[in-house]
Amino acid sequence: MKYLAIFIVIFTISCKKNEKEICLADIKYSIDESSFSLPRIEVNFIDKKSLIKKYSENGSLDDMFFYSIPYERRREFLFKYFHFEKKGGDTISLSTGTNFFISDVNKKWTIYEIENYLEKNGIGLVIKGRDTLKITRCN
Repeated sequence: MKYLAIFIVIFTISCKKNEKEICLADIKYSIDESSFSLPRIEVNFIDKKSLIKKYSENGSLDDMFFYSIPYERRREFLFKYFHFEKKGGDTISLSTGTNFFISDVNKKWTIYEIENYLEKNGIGLVIKGRDTLKITRCN
């Protein structure tokens, strides 16, 4: 019985350590057909320690990319000029524009397909002088 109690305590502590500090809440894709602006991609993160905000404010958040987009086509996303917004609580939003899905002549994408495709393999946040953080969907 004593060993079972110790196991439960250790298991509980290890589960709390495995909680993600940053995870992907959702991705929203929208098109404003009444204007000539690029379609907008809004990426919402849960950022428990405000790391994205800190990196954005001090200028070390260098780039963001989708792992599902082939490497040679990632330049079609304008994440060098993304917009940062704190939504409330732990939610942080980064958004940008792209014509990647409109210019695909081989397929007519639905908004649902685009959002699922972009979420599929996670997102990379490039931190200047450090590394790339791979962010995946929150559980």
